[in-house]
Amino acid sequence: MPEAPSIASLVLDHYNGVRPIVKPITDEDRIPFGPAPSARKPKRQPAPAIAMTEGMLKNKEMLRNTLRRGAWMVDFTKVDGTPSTMECTLDPELLPPIDPAKINVQPRNETAEPEHLLHVYAIDRQGWRSFVAPNVTKIYKKVENL
Repeated sequence: MPEAPSIASLVLDHYNGVRPIVKPITDEDRIPFGPAPSARKPKRQPAPAIAMTEGMLKNKEMLRNTLRRGAWMVDFTKVDGTPSTMECTLDPELLPPIDPAKINVQPRNETAEPEHLLHVYAIDRQGWRSFVAPNVTKIYKKVENL
């Protein structure tokens, strides 16, 4: 079998108007690729359930009661292991007004929400968020600049 021409000679032949002899592509030449990746963003997986002890449940309830009294900064570890801080509250006076158009009239699933999660209103993000209650490392009042 004759040696394949170099890329440089093919480029020169192309510019000089000489059409190179190219072998037709066969099935043996094709590279088997998998399916094209989806353009969709992958769905975030829910946090794995944590078996809550009696002490953990008491701490979660104390945290919930604290958040009902004003806005607080909460330091916690995310499910992926990165640290995070969120300004949040459960104080009825600081929660946004309820929009009747957004109330879901469909009955909720009978499955209970995971007991290891604590749902709060994130003031800094203007929306409802949740975090794993046992992953809270610190809670403190936000210091206002004077």
